[in-house]
Amino acid sequence: MNEDAQYGTGDAIDDILHIYKNLKEGYEHYNNSNYNEAVYVWTNSYEIHCGEHLVELQDMLYDLIY
Repeated sequence: MNEDAQYGTGDAIDDILHIYKNLKEGYEHYNNSNYNEAVYVWTNSYEIHCGEHLVELQDMLYDLIY
């Protein structure tokens, strides 16, 4: 595996970790019946942070496949 491929894999792992953390934080609120807070966390994290990681992950996977 070349250095660029390793860097891409590291970025993908980072993206997945950030997405997981955002989903988990919202789920913890949801699980504690704090539904408004869960929706706020999920919406806010997607718009500000998580959405960017999803796009980067999608682009990296597309580059690997094609």
